[in-house]
Formats: sequence, C-alpha cells, structure tokens
Amino acid sequence: MSKRALTTESGAPVADDQHSDGGTSHASIAAQHAKDDDFFQAGGRYRLVSAEERQRLVANIAGSLSQVTRDGVIEKNLAHFHAADREYGRGVAEAVRALRED
Repeated sequence: MSKRALTTESGAPVADDQHSDGGTSHASIAAQHAKDDDFFQAGGRYRLVSAEERQRLVANIAGSLSQVTRDGVIEKNLAHFHAADREYGRGVAEAVRALRED
C-alpha cells in the first residue's frame, strides 16, 4: 500500500478528493447550494405538514401579524412567507387582510 503525499514537490497541498466526485466545478457546487437560502427549509417544512396543520399555522401567524400596527413590518413579513412558499405567503396575506378588515 502506497502512502499518499499530502503536498506536491513544491510544497503546495494536494487536493483531498475523499468527499468529492473528482470533477465538481465551482458552478456545480454553487448550483447544489442554491437551496441554501433562508427560505428553502421553511417552505419545505410547510409543504410536509398536512393541510389541517397548514391552516392552523397560517391562522396562528395571521392572528399575531394582524396586530402589528406598521404596514411596512407586515409587508416585509408577508414577503418572507411568500419566499418560503407561494401558497404559504398568499394564505397568510389573505388571513391578515381579513383580520385587519374586521
């Protein structure tokens, strides 16, 4: 069994391909991490729960968010829910609007 060199003859480190497919480019790595934004996991979690759980979640969030007095704060939060999942954002927006109209 040959011992693998950790550096080249010039002293530069040798790439460790243990966790790589050997041909991964920077572009493909960037594409793999496109899902690493602040909203991907929240949207995925929302889509995993049952329709009943989604309705309760939207109602709970809307109940609290409808109490906020600054429209800019509400709009920013609605944008976050929409970024996670369009249905999620639309549902919270509609529920907040309905509660604020009462």
